[in-house]
Amino acid sequence: MLALLKNLLRPAERKASRAAHLVQFEYGGRARWTPRDYAALVRNGYMQNAVVYRATRLVAESAASVAYLVYEGANVRDKHPLLDLLARPNPRQDGSGLLEAVHANLLLAGNAYIEAAMLGGGRGAEVRELYALRPDRMRVVPGPDGWPAAYEYSVAGSTVRFDQSATPPPILHLTQFHPLDDHYGLSALEAAAVAVDTHNAAAKWNKALLDNAARPSGALVYAGPDAAVLSDAQFARLKRELEELKTVKRREIVERIKAARALGDLSENFDYQDAKRQQAFLEGRIKDLETVLSRAKVVPRPDNASEIVHLGSKVTLHDMETGKERTITIVGSFEADPLQDLISILSPLGEALLGRVADEEVVVNTPKGEVHYKIVRIE
Repeated sequence: MLALLKNLLRPAERKASRAAHLVQFEYGGRARWTPRDYAALVRNGYMQNAVVYRATRLVAESAASVAYLVYEGANVRDKHPLLDLLARPNPRQDGSGLLEAVHANLLLAGNAYIEAAMLGGGRGAEVRELYALRPDRMRVVPGPDGWPAAYEYSVAGSTVRFDQSATPPPILHLTQFHPLDDHYGLSALEAAAVAVDTHNAAAKWNKALLDNAARPSGALVYAGPDAAVLSDAQFARLKRELEELKTVKRREIVERIKAARALGDLSENFDYQDAKRQQAFLEGRIKDLETVLSRAKVVPRPDNASEIVHLGSKVTLHDMETGKERTITIVGSFEADPLQDLISILSPLGEALLGRVADEEVVVNTPKGEVHYKIVRIE
């Protein structure tokens, strides 16, 4: 009777991940499992690099799609508790979702951890659920013999300890080969870190170049007061750009830096570092524009602007050799961009056209020889 009462009053056994109640809502500090910070590697690689992201997903998804067979002797079992467990390892994931997370962790961290949630204890314990745990939160606790005796899963100051002496052990630790570490694996992402950093830096430089209208920042460097010649329209446009940079854009950058500082640990804070780089680029652009506008010589639009080629003219030319037409705009040297048909007044074509009128023929000396144009119209 007493035993019956104890069984009735005893709380029901529950199967759930012991790490499930540890949820991180803020930055949890630097990881320790690899010489290079895991969070920084994943952020700069997987989260910021499309090649790494796609390659990781392809490998993880392909590995997770492999079908598993259960043999009993020489016979294949169509139904088995292990197949059921792999098909639905936990309430939040199906089998492919769990295995994809495991393989992705293995690629990005070099380590993957699977927790077995069990019913009962001792040798009679039954594995009912499987969970993939984040590798950056797991720490190996070596025993007296140097092999893992336990694992500690930590989040924001709270820690769960998994004793590996239990039967079966609650944690399965998968590693990539690491020639210099007995406990932790070497991730493919860590080995490719220099290549990823180089690729990201090149992409950011290219984006900054496009943001600057495909002109390197060094294009706005002038030696003397007569170096910048602008039309009144160009001067007004640059003045508006300077005003926007000093008011709107500068304030946005300051807010980005402030928000990034709140995340802590600035040494591996990508958002903070990126915001500081953007701030440096912005301040450089402001300084260059201030120099240009302070030294610029503004050429007003002439009264006969539609009749004679001048600074700011849009000119349609007929190539007398090929028969093709092209429309160009005559601009100051600092705004020149031949790919966009913005031709400097100091270029051979600009000098040849300046002061000419419609229907007039011009000869331009180029490195490939003389090119003959006829001016179709001037706007």
